[in-house]
Amino acid sequence: MRINVRRFILTCIIGHATSASAETVTPAKLIEIGLKNSYLISSQRLIVEEKQKLSDQAAEWENPKFDISTESKKEPGGDTDLIRYGFSQTLYMPGKFSSKQKITHGDFEIAKAELRNKEIELRSKLLNLIYEYEIAKKKFSYASERLVRFQTVESFLKFRVFASPQKKTEASIVVGKLLVLQRELLHIQSQKENLWNELNSYLKLTSEPDISISWYEKGPDLAIQNLTVRAISNSLELQVQNIKLQQSKDEVELAKVESWPSLTVSGGYSASSGYSPEKIYGLGVSFPLPFFNTNRASRAATSFRLRSEWERLSYLKEQTLKSINSAFLEFQLAKKLLAGLAVQKVKDLEKSIRETDRGFMRGQVDLLTYLEADTQHFESVSAIFDAQLDVVKSISNLQTLTGEEQLFLEK
Repeated sequence: MRINVRRFILTCIIGHATSASAETVTPAKLIEIGLKNSYLISSQRLIVEEKQKLSDQAAEWENPKFDISTESKKEPGGDTDLIRYGFSQTLYMPGKFSSKQKITHGDFEIAKAELRNKEIELRSKLLNLIYEYEIAKKKFSYASERLVRFQTVESFLKFRVFASPQKKTEASIVVGKLLVLQRELLHIQSQKENLWNELNSYLKLTSEPDISISWYEKGPDLAIQNLTVRAISNSLELQVQNIKLQQSKDEVELAKVESWPSLTVSGGYSASSGYSPEKIYGLGVSFPLPFFNTNRASRAATSFRLRSEWERLSYLKEQTLKSINSAFLEFQLAKKLLAGLAVQKVKDLEKSIRETDRGFMRGQVDLLTYLEADTQHFESVSAIFDAQLDVVKSISNLQTLTGEEQLFLEK
């Protein structure tokens, strides 16, 4: 009877049913789906369209004004009817029109940069979620296997007719361990389902796909010098700040131009009928006299803002360098951890635990050693996949800081 039970344990632990695999999809494909379905991205695209239209509108001239009026005059010699026509057109001072257009076009460029920033941030978020979800699935699979292992061990222990105090203690340990494993399994299952719920809020799929994940062996070869150059030239935050700096320069020029008021050209024509008919033509130019307001305060304000934007640009460069250095240190640490926790080792760990299963069933491995081996196996496998997640997160962080859309890959 003892041999049959051990065969039963061997079947439960080692035997795995193989189901037909569904069509696989890559993380890159899922990321594109997420970008396409994101309301945040579509909202920002509409903002880009809005800013483009406002920029186009800023290039339009102010419409001319047309006036028409009539009068009727009572005179001793007879009534006189008078009709007047007039028009006026405001003319911008040289440079004012182009400065306004440049400022509004800067808003358009900022909106485009912010769109790209949101896309890159979403790419990184989706990439992290995909790996977190797949790793949670693997941990759930291993945790389920552990639960089956302990359940079968518990069943095996029940067949002991004569149990010593040592054996009873071992049985009590197994029962307690089962309670802990059941709790851990529920926790991992909940984590897996929550990750899928968050991921699918972007994907909007009807079912969970079979994702083809690529695991890192040692991580890509990245140099801090190249990353720093990329961050300074491609950082979306710095790009936006450079646009704001240029806008401030244009505002300074606009404030100077507005020190001189715009001209208004006007013309008129009037004609009367009656006792003494007459026709009058007129043409004139009008402009405010800059006696009280020479836009001095606005000129000073724009100068202060320009200096402020320069200072902010310098600050953001310092912060970018600090962030890229910190992110690179995290990446290097993740790579070092990965060096000792390669995914290829999972096969060796699987082989080792199977041998331990057989050794226990043959009576060659005692129960406590077997339980310790099981715990060590699960912790080692978890550490291996956690190392993968650390590398992915550190890489996606570097991508965001350097404004890169594609994942840094191993060579």
